[in-house]
Parts: sequence; structure tokens; C-alpha cells
Amino acid sequence: RGQIVSKKVEGIKCGLITSITRKMLYDKRHKWEKYGFLSRVLPISYDYSSSTRLEILDFIEQEQHLKAELEKFNIPDGKRIKEIELSYELAKRLESYSIRFAQAQKLYGFRIQKQLQTLLKSIARTRGKDKVDEEDFKEFHKNSHFIGLDFVQV
Repeated sequence: RGQIVSKKVEGIKCGLITSITRKMLYDKRHKWEKYGFLSRVLPISYDYSSSTRLEILDFIEQEQHLKAELEKFNIPDGKRIKEIELSYELAKRLESYSIRFAQAQKLYGFRIQKQLQTLLKSIARTRGKDKVDEEDFKEFHKNSHFIGLDFVQV
């Protein structure tokens, strides 16, 4: 028998954006909460209102989907890693959101705070900025009602 030697492997950080249906999310076989998965993700949810569903159907019936251009998502500076500055004041303003979202999941909010800070930085990054500003925070706030599992209607 040989001695087991542990070698520390450099961690790999990865961002993942994925989707799942409401039915699969709440399927009891997956036990997302038991495995701690839900505390490690920032859930974004929505549902279509009746009027939005009718608008989508009309869009398809007019065959507008065949003419629609896909929105291009370009990250400035290509794939280079870039540090985005977030002031303590703006990070602190996220705290009330973190606490609210954490309470809904019966958590402390530490991971959610990190996730929201990353989200806020990503908003600035997609706008080509090196520093988060008030406009970025307003964009975050405008869309924050989609965070969580409330399936807000659009």
C-alpha cells in the first residue's frame, strides 16, 4: 500500500449561464437545495403575461421571427481578463438586495453578495467600462426584480 499524497490543483473559475424549466427545477428527484446548488447560483426567473404571449404569437404569425436579427453580444477587449473596479459604496448598496434574496432561500447572503457584485461588474464590463458607476447600478436595479424564483411576468 502506498501513501496517498494530496496535490493541490489550481482552481478553475468558470461562469455558467444556463436555463431550466420550472418543472425540472422543482422536480423532487434533483434535490437542488439538499446539494447546496441553489445557494451557489443566482437564479433569474420570469414568466410571460397573457399579453406578452399574444404579442409573441402575433410576431410569429407575421413571420417576423424569420427576419429578426440576433443581438450580438460583444465583450470589449476580446477575451482578455480585465479587473473592473467596484467602489465600497456601490457594493454596500447591494447589501439590501443580498439580504432580501438570501432570506427567500433561508441563507445568510454571503454568496449572493459576491454574485451580485460580479453581476454589477459585468454590467459595467459589457458597457466597455473599467469602473462601475451609477448608471450601471441603475441598470442592475431596473432588472433586479427578475432575480429569484418568483417568475415575474413580462
